[in-house]
Amino acid sequence: MSEEKAALPEESLYIICDTANRERIDGTGWDKAGQMAKIDHHPEVDVYGEPSWVDTKSSSTCEMMMYFALWLKEEKAWEIPAEAARLFYAGIIGDTGRFQHSNTTPKTLQMAAEALKYPIDPASLFAGFYSSEETLVRLKGKVLSDFELSANGVGVMYLTQSLLKEYNVTINGSSALMNVFADVEGIKAWVFFVENEDGSYRVRLRSKKIVINELAARHNGGGHPNASGAKAEDLAETKAIIEELNSLCQEQQA
Repeated sequence: MSEEKAALPEESLYIICDTANRERIDGTGWDKAGQMAKIDHHPEVDVYGEPSWVDTKSSSTCEMMMYFALWLKEEKAWEIPAEAARLFYAGIIGDTGRFQHSNTTPKTLQMAAEALKYPIDPASLFAGFYSSEETLVRLKGKVLSDFELSANGVGVMYLTQSLLKEYNVTINGSSALMNVFADVEGIKAWVFFVENEDGSYRVRLRSKKIVINELAARHNGGGHPNASGAKAEDLAETKAIIEELNSLCQEQQA
């Protein structure tokens, strides 16, 4: 039976985590499962999955998963593997920016504390989080040198295919550069346009206070009010996104 026609058993279950809409699901085969569940903390762009557990008040999907694991431990006597606790803790750390972002709540800290009851080495975890390959560090310097900042406080950077290849950095790897100029005085929002091989762009949007997820939704994306992703079919659409982002920041000034 061909891969296209192959179907998973009716009792099979795919659990899709941290993905607001179907178009952004990684991997293959999920659409052939007998049942699909959704666990996510992003605002719901695409209603899918049965059951579906979406909690936008959670800092991260890992916070939700740690809470769920604790419930399973209490109600079903399931043990939480130490590696699972370590990964849940890492996810909470990542999505809260080491508990610096506004999405950090008492429950967030409680779930992190529960994870730390397992044999986790935070020092090693942080070292792995924030160490970078030389190629990425050099590209970081290029970004800091070349990004543009508008009068309205919008930072813009294009990561073209030629630039990524020059520095030997992958599209996914480039996500580590998202906040490299976030602390520049006067910046309100910023966007990275990462060029795909077909000439389209992966759009990464961030802001300090400006609500940007509605803008992202208009361009085949979504996410949090201050951290979203979208897609741009061509250079013209990237220019339109920049204009919209400048308008949002200008409105705040008014």
